[in-house]
Amino acid sequence: MVHYDVQPIGGTVLPWKERFQKWQFKKVKTPVSTLPVYLNALAGEARTYRNCDTTISQKGIVRNGPLFEWFPVFKIDCIDKHQPNSEERRQAYLADITYGTNNEFGFDYLRDNMVHHPSEMVQRKHHYAMVDEVDSVLIDDARTH
Repeated sequence: MVHYDVQPIGGTVLPWKERFQKWQFKKVKTPVSTLPVYLNALAGEARTYRNCDTTISQKGIVRNGPLFEWFPVFKIDCIDKHQPNSEERRQAYLADITYGTNNEFGFDYLRDNMVHHPSEMVQRKHHYAMVDEVDSVLIDDARTH
């Protein structure tokens, strides 16, 4: 994966003050998204990559995983591969970069707010999130209200 000249500029703008970006071509977004996710992973805080489709979420690990795992300090996982409230899902949230769908992140948040003891929670404090296909997420959210 080689970045076009404009992609590093887009990748450095995204982490500042909750920016949104619209890219005309789909194949451009994936390389751009790796840059701010990588920069935020260096901070050691929780960071997530969210999208609206389970298949896309799991493809993200296949596509971006080797790039992130090339750096030995990064662990990457996808919550969609694990059962809710399981130890495996808790470990997925402890990864340096966690992929998943918005629905799963949302339901885990709700389940975490209904536990009897904090040790039963699976998520950790949120630090940074990349939301792919945010327009689909907002439209889906508007349809459910």
